[in-house]
Amino acid sequence: FACGNSPEGWRPLVDAFHEIFDAGLGDRLCMGLDWGFTSSKPPGFKRCDFLPPPPYLHMFTHTLPAFREVGLTPEEEDAIMVKNPANILPVQ
Repeated sequence: FACGNSPEGWRPLVDAFHEIFDAGLGDRLCMGLDWGFTSSKPPGFKRCDFLPPPPYLHMFTHTLPAFREVGLTPEEEDAIMVKNPANILPVQ
């Protein structure tokens, strides 16, 4: 997913989140911190060039603020970042 430098680049993804929540399936949606890989160039996998370092900080300094700017609600953010992952990976 190419987001570019503008929060508007994330709008299609945020709109899709809204559709999932509106369909009553929001409890199945999670966001994670992951690296991007591609197999388009031999001899195997390489890290994608578009992913800005550091990846784990970028989610909180760039991605989530951009999501909020284009309409992700606090309730949706809490669900995809806290509640739903806790249901999948409960910590005891």
